[in-house]
Amino acid sequence: MRGFGQGLGRLGKGLGLALLLAVPAALPAGAVFAEVQAKFGATPQWHNPAGMAAQLSCHIEIARHKAEWNLEPDRRADSPEQTRKEDCNPPFV
Repeated sequence: MRGFGQGLGRLGKGLGLALLLAVPAALPAGAVFAEVQAKFGATPQWHNPAGMAAQLSCHIEIARHKAEWNLEPDRRADSPEQTRKEDCNPPFV
């Protein structure tokens, strides 16, 4: 996937949640999310794309320094502004 500098991590289960671990490259959030959705959108764990898109956008804005990011579909779908206030981790639903 061209949106990720070191490739896409994995989609699996951790603490009862579906986790998506990704290492991003320099692309706009929308383009990166489109690649993630194209790769994982048909999996049983895929739901809440709005919430995961907000988490991804937040990570790009305030957590670029991290080596990996978790996109968790079981987190609440908040606005991008609220997701930033929650340090990219809205409460679980």
